[in-house]
Amino acid sequence: MPGGPSTSRLNRPVRALLFGLALGLAGTALELSSAGMSLEEDLALRWLFRLRGPLPPPQDVALIAIDRASQRKLGLPRQYRQWPRHRHTQLIERLIAAGPRLLVFDIFFAERHDDDAAFADALQRAGHVLLAQRIETERSHPGGRDGPMLEIETLVDPSAPLTAAATAVAPFVLPAAPQRVSQFWTFKPECGDAPTLPTVAFQLHVLELYPALRELLIAVDPPRFADLPPSLASRPASAGLIETMRRLRGAFRADPRLYAAALAAAQSRGAFSSAERTRLVTLLDLYAAEHSRYLKYYGPPATVEPLSFERVLTMDESAWRYGVGLDQRVSAHIRIGAEGSRRDVSIPIYGLDTAAITAERRERFVRAYAAVTPSPRVALSAEYYYEENVLSWLGSADDRTYRVPLTLSYFNPNGLFASLCGSYVQQSAIPLGSTLLVSTAFWNLDLSIGFRLPKRLGLVVLSIENALDEDIRFREIDPDSPLFVSDRILSLRTTLQF
Repeated sequence: MPGGPSTSRLNRPVRALLFGLALGLAGTALELSSAGMSLEEDLALRWLFRLRGPLPPPQDVALIAIDRASQRKLGLPRQYRQWPRHRHTQLIERLIAAGPRLLVFDIFFAERHDDDAAFADALQRAGHVLLAQRIETERSHPGGRDGPMLEIETLVDPSAPLTAAATAVAPFVLPAAPQRVSQFWTFKPECGDAPTLPTVAFQLHVLELYPALRELLIAVDPPRFADLPPSLASRPASAGLIETMRRLRGAFRADPRLYAAALAAAQSRGAFSSAERTRLVTLLDLYAAEHSRYLKYYGPPATVEPLSFERVLTMDESAWRYGVGLDQRVSAHIRIGAEGSRRDVSIPIYGLDTAAITAERRERFVRAYAAVTPSPRVALSAEYYYEENVLSWLGSADDRTYRVPLTLSYFNPNGLFASLCGSYVQQSAIPLGSTLLVSTAFWNLDLSIGFRLPKRLGLVVLSIENALDEDIRFREIDPDSPLFVSDRILSLRTTLQF
């Protein structure tokens, strides 16, 4: 028909426009939904970080971890909240010697302890110290059970002597059960826009810029900011700092134009260095932006390598290690080797005061192995391990472990692989302060089968640990990296490389 082609050509832009509108509406709906936000964080955000790659960790930040190794080595309760305060006092004494700019504790020190006075004294001598508050939530139904639920959140300070000694206290807000933390909260609207631990930490970190910030804000809006305190350091420590931060937050949120004016003033002034201007702009952005921000990860876990709590307390330990090793290729299909090392350590052990008693620890390690490859697809190996750890301090503790792993492995050119590892283990131990010898011996069997994806894209591995489901009683040298599990565990692991 004469009008057919013209109508078709006319309809193509309309169809494209309708398709684009539908796609945009679908994308908007997905973005606003919880599933869309989860998809964005799980896939898009992770992909962007992978595309960017890891960043060098900051050189002026130290992360101190309260870990199981510290709990075990220092003989402390498993619950870190029950750790005696004098241990934290000793930690601060060590950190004071390093001259820190700011100390931040994300631990809530709840009830009073007998050693709070010494801890508070150390907090005051440390300079700027920030402690965590707890958020308590009270739920009620004012209109009855069928009515809406009312939640009231209240900030709870740590122990009174510690609160008085700290520079400031602030809440540390995290999701109740996070699979992965992608954001952090800058202010807590439900608690009167209280600044959170990271926000207060940054304000204290750039405290020397506060006079410049005050001068800039007064120039932008004199009536609103003329009575800002000239220095936060001269205010009563916690109350004055938090009060001023709340006030600045309220001013920026009440007048969105204030941020643009302050930002323009900060960028136009020539009195700031490039680094100072960057920090000042970051501070303005922190006060004006939404209450939560995405984390800018430096890289995968442990990119900022944590220091063990116990390691900080024993940094002045002295140690000597001696070792020797031998590796020999007997033939094209047989390799053998052996190694041994000895380490003697002097460790300061801290008691109820900060004075130290030196303890001696002796470590011995021996390993021997033989590996045979009778064919390109099959490999056999036999190993022998001997580990000895002896601690001499007010008595002695003695751990001796013998392990003999026997492994059979299979590799197929199509990517399929499998392994079977049987280990005989014998261990004897005398706990510190005891004369009773505790010994155990057992067999452990681990199985695995997997597939290597083409073009080195990754691995898919199905593993069974403790396949015989033995009730294994084994004293781990490093509880954070256990060699054996006490129950049968079936796991499927996938590793992808792009």
